[in-house]
Amino acid sequence: MKKLQRNNVYARGFTVFGHRGVPSLFRENTIQSFQKAIDLKYDGIELDVVATKDGILIVYHDKEIKVNTHFEQIINLEYADILSSVSESPPTLDSVLGRLGHQTNINIEIKDQGKSLERVSEKVVKHLKNHNLIDNVVVSSFNPRVIKHIKNLDDRFATAWIWGNKNLYFFNSWKLVLKYFKPQAIHISYKLINERLVKKIQANNIKVLAYTVNQEKDFLEIISKKIDGIFTDFPSILSLARKQDLKTYL
Repeated sequence: MKKLQRNNVYARGFTVFGHRGVPSLFRENTIQSFQKAIDLKYDGIELDVVATKDGILIVYHDKEIKVNTHFEQIINLEYADILSSVSESPPTLDSVLGRLGHQTNINIEIKDQGKSLERVSEKVVKHLKNHNLIDNVVVSSFNPRVIKHIKNLDDRFATAWIWGNKNLYFFNSWKLVLKYFKPQAIHISYKLINERLVKKIQANNIKVLAYTVNQEKDFLEIISKKIDGIFTDFPSILSLARKQDLKTYL
């Protein structure tokens, strides 16, 4: 196993994250999918974390999961129930970090499951420290409470605030908001990106990464806005980013 050379996640130039691994080739949010992203030399992997009823952090995108014939909220299920009822059970965060944590950069998105949000944030930090992972990790969320709480727990961790249609209204008071939450990056839907927005965010020494960029035309369009990186499902977009003369745009 080749270990990652320690560095800040955003320290290199243009950054390409494998969105939930390489879901165009393997099932998303699985060890196999993440390993493929590492093998293909993505700059990092992105994964999602939710908590079970008994406090186990699992790597899964949705807040509910199909158990037998119906869907249940994961926060209402114990991990043992999921293991016994789901054919392809999601891995735990601890197992992913143990297998892959020192091989690549990792963006951990904490899903908002309500009242347990701060407790989940604390457990994520505990797992990361148990595996001696700090410099190669970004913790992100749509909920800015996560960003603030992570910084309060240990401000060595890089954080990213995710912006989409539902929370872009924060931009109206962006100076105050960004100063208070102090993220290292904004991860924003590529459909919402414009050059004015990018310039204002970067003027505060904050990186701008776009999700989820899966089409060549979209990639070429958004890099003209001088963003700092992307999330993608497809190796073809990674290859395009490597081949493209980004100095023309950045």
